[in-house]
Amino acid sequence: MRLWSRFALLGVMVLLGAGCTGQETAKSAPASKPHVDHQQQHTAQHQPPASGAIPQSKHASPASGTQPAKQPEQRALPDSKHTQADTRNNHWKGSTQLSEQKPSAQSEPLIIFKGSGGKKAVALTFDDGPDTYYTKRVLDILKKEGVHATFFVTGKNAQAHPEMIRRILQEGHVLGNHSWNHPDLTRLTPSQAVAQIERTNTVIFNLTGMRMLLVRPPYGKLNDQLEQRFHQLGYTIVNWSVDTRDWAGTPTAKIMRYVQNQTGPGGIILQHSAGAPGHLDNTIKALPHIIHYLKSHGYEIVTIPELLAKPAYVGIR
Repeated sequence: MRLWSRFALLGVMVLLGAGCTGQETAKSAPASKPHVDHQQQHTAQHQPPASGAIPQSKHASPASGTQPAKQPEQRALPDSKHTQADTRNNHWKGSTQLSEQKPSAQSEPLIIFKGSGGKKAVALTFDDGPDTYYTKRVLDILKKEGVHATFFVTGKNAQAHPEMIRRILQEGHVLGNHSWNHPDLTRLTPSQAVAQIERTNTVIFNLTGMRMLLVRPPYGKLNDQLEQRFHQLGYTIVNWSVDTRDWAGTPTAKIMRYVQNQTGPGGIILQHSAGAPGHLDNTIKALPHIIHYLKSHGYEIVTIPELLAKPAYVGIR
C-alpha cells in the first residue's frame, strides 16, 4: 500500500510540473512579437522610396532650416582643346554675327575708358563719320602730322560715303562701330540694339571684308543687359577718358584746356568728324594744337588696338 501511494504521489507531482512549464511557455510567447515588429519597422525605414518620392531626413530640423543633403548636379566639363580650336577659328565666314563667346574666367571691365597706363601713350578717336566735309579735313591733318587715329563710324554714313571708309583704312587708321544711325541704345530692345551694331558691320564687311570688333555706343550709353550682351558677342566696348565736348561748339582754347587737364597715360580722347558745315570748325582748329601738345609732352599717339592690345577686326580677306 505504501508503495502504491508513493507511485501515485510521484505521478501527481509530474503532472503538476508539466502544467507549470506549459503556463510559463504560454506567458513568454508574446514577448517575441515586439522583436518581430521592430525588425519589420527597421527594414521598412531603409527600403528605397517609391519612384518619384523624396525621402524625408529624420535629422532635418524645421527650426534650424537644415535640409536633406542633395546629390551634386552633374555638368559636362568643356573640352579645353575643342574650345581653343573654336576660338582660333572664330573668323569671318560671310555672316554679320560673331559666335557668342562665354565670359572669360579672368575679370575684365565690360566698358573700357582708358588704357592701362603702362606707357605714355594716348589714342585720338573720332565719332559719327564719315562725311566728305569734316572727315576729309581730319584725315588731311592726321596725314600731315604723321599720326593715326580710330574712327567710330555709323553704318548710315559709311554706306553713303564708301570712298571715305576706304581712305581711312588706306592711310593706316582704324575703324570702330558707332551703331547704324546713332540712337540711344538704352531706349531700344536688346535685339534692336544688337541689330544697330550688326547692320553697320554688314556695310563695313561688304566694303572691306572685315568685321569690326570695337564698339562705341552713341552718347556712351549702355545698360547692364546690353553691356553683358555685347561682351558675350565678342565686342570690345570703348568709351573715353577725355571729352573735348567739340560737338557742343566748344571754343578751341577750351578744347585745349580739356585735353591738358584730363589727359594722362592710356588716355582716350573723344572728338567728332561729321556734321553740318560750321558745326565742328573748332575741332579742325584745335586738332593740330592737340597733336603738338601731346608730342611735346612725350606722348605717343596710337590707335585703340595698339593702346588696348585688342584686335580691331576679324575675317580679313
